[in-house]
Amino acid sequence: MLAQLRLASMQGEALPLASARMICAWAEHLDASAEGLLRGSPYGPKKFIGLGKWNDRDSWHWDTQKLDRRRDARVGMWQGAR
Repeated sequence: MLAQLRLASMQGEALPLASARMICAWAEHLDASAEGLLRGSPYGPKKFIGLGKWNDRDSWHWDTQKLDRRRDARVGMWQGAR
């Protein structure tokens, strides 16, 4: 985690802001996992932050089928299982 904070600092981001973003990303990751939007998460908080996953939502293990169904349901286009 300290390495990630150092990296954020070297890129000009204030440490309190970087720390807050890490915490928010972890909370969002937990919420997405609880909602079943992730295909499981091999990461605990240390690995999630240490690997930089907190800074790249595209690297999370999203369940794209569930995301597609959710998106379609929101716009009233869901046709059932694909």
